[in-house]
Amino acid sequence: MNISLDELDKFFYSFQEYRKIGRSFNLDCEKLALWFAELQSPLIDSRKGAFHCNPWEIVGLKRDEVKNAAVLAWLLNPRGSHGLGDIALKAVLKKLRENLSNVFPFEPDASCIVRTEANPDGDFSNRVDIEIDSKSFYLIIEVKINAPERDNQIEDYGKIAELQAGQRPWAILFLTPKGKPPKTAGHYNQGKILPISWRELAAAIQQNRPLNLDDRSYGNQAIMTRYLVKHFLTHIAKINN
Repeated sequence: MNISLDELDKFFYSFQEYRKIGRSFNLDCEKLALWFAELQSPLIDSRKGAFHCNPWEIVGLKRDEVKNAAVLAWLLNPRGSHGLGDIALKAVLKKLRENLSNVFPFEPDASCIVRTEANPDGDFSNRVDIEIDSKSFYLIIEVKINAPERDNQIEDYGKIAELQAGQRPWAILFLTPKGKPPKTAGHYNQGKILPISWRELAAAIQQNRPLNLDDRSYGNQAIMTRYLVKHFLTHIAKINN
């Protein structure tokens, strides 16, 4: 019996969802016991393969805004060492088109640069968490988990983005645990700010192009990278208040 880790995930998720319905059902205990016995070998193999290792837990991402922003920027960077290209950034652009304006491109161009802890206007008091600068659009991502907004923060970022973007479409992605709109956006709240939760972002990236964890086309390194990304998406999907 050859059972993949993805199949196990789907089974236990489906079982959990079925229990929520509250229906009673009968189990064939002998068949279930046999099935679990047959799982022993693939589970042992999976432990040897270290696929249960979650490096994001080890490095202590937890609710650290700076660390989570750094990993998110890595994932959104089309030239990131994850080797997945612009998959994640395309998902963000899709959300911007659907919720703000259809003038945003379907994909970033080759000049796209992703920066963290950036000072677009040279003022160190206006440090943005993630800046994405492309010939076809300009985007600031403000990462919030525990810290509150400072006075006029998002409005200040709007002024910066408007100046930096010039004729390009621009927006601010306001990323929070609950996806609530910012309180300090001023007149930029209409059409320029996209409030989104960490869970929504994780789902958008995964739905845009589901990660094929069994794809061995590019070797074991690619498989491990996909697991890194999967663990990160699972992690941010659980960030809430």
